[in-house]
Amino acid sequence: MILEAIVLILQIFIFPGFLFLLLMSFFIEWYKRKLFARMQNRVGPKYIGYKGILQPIADFFKLLSKEVIELERADNHLIDLSLLMASSIFIYVCFFLPFVGRPLISFEGDLIAVLLLTSAASFMLFAIGWSMSSPYGMIGGMRLLAQVIGFEIPYFILALVPAYITKSLSIFEIGRRMGSVLLSNPAYLIPWSISIPLFLVATQIELEEAPFHIPDAEQELVAGYFTELSGRRLALLDLAKDTQLLFCSAFMASIFFGAGSPFYQNPLLGFIMTMVEILIIAFFIVTIKASAARLAISNVLDMMWKYLVPSSALILAISLLLGGV
Repeated sequence: MILEAIVLILQIFIFPGFLFLLLMSFFIEWYKRKLFARMQNRVGPKYIGYKGILQPIADFFKLLSKEVIELERADNHLIDLSLLMASSIFIYVCFFLPFVGRPLISFEGDLIAVLLLTSAASFMLFAIGWSMSSPYGMIGGMRLLAQVIGFEIPYFILALVPAYITKSLSIFEIGRRMGSVLLSNPAYLIPWSISIPLFLVATQIELEEAPFHIPDAEQELVAGYFTELSGRRLALLDLAKDTQLLFCSAFMASIFFGAGSPFYQNPLLGFIMTMVEILIIAFFIVTIKASAARLAISNVLDMMWKYLVPSSALILAISLLLGGV
């Protein structure tokens, strides 16, 4: 009993828990920056560590040592609370993903819980901009809220497609069953394959990556909802966004491709498969970011409400019809 408790504590705080997620967030930030630089004919991080791999860690600790500028007309307590909540939520929801074949936390219905928690984290990011004294931050926060409300609907609907195909609301069970269900009923390949690119677009919107970086449009809003952040506040925001990218890539890999779930009896093989799928999905996210120009907010909202939401509902309806419901 004591040994099991020690193992659980090590899993939570070391691997695949907090320390591992922290390092993976820094790694995926380096991976994103190197890919983005390569696509723009730049070098990217190169000095600290091999090929600059330790640069995100150095940037994080450098920001922690910088002065925090207290804003006179802003709600500084709410800003600090929102940053802590957002980064904590994005780290916590990663515990539901099968990085080593089996997640630390799993129960029937955890898919819905994770989706609700990520929505709460996005609202925390909106609260940062709303708490500021600058109009740039407030407008950026309002844009973020409008974008979040629009993308949450197709994001939820599309996540339910693999859930219905596998007849489970557990992220682990969805990934473990997906391959066998598609082989036994190839008709499900239709909604499954169509859902993947649409879910990738919805993920791009959630991450506020180009062409959907409306809340932090530098030409109009300087930096949007984080214009006035500095020091440790900016460090926490960067950590939250890096962890969000890690989570979104791993979440998509888990529910659509199984990630490490089918190899739950072999943690090493499950870990390798999960990392490969995460890096492939992150590659597509960065590729879209590097090759697309920013859209106007009116165009983004039109696309979400007129095309993405109806398409998502149609795909779920097709899944229900194929399942005989």
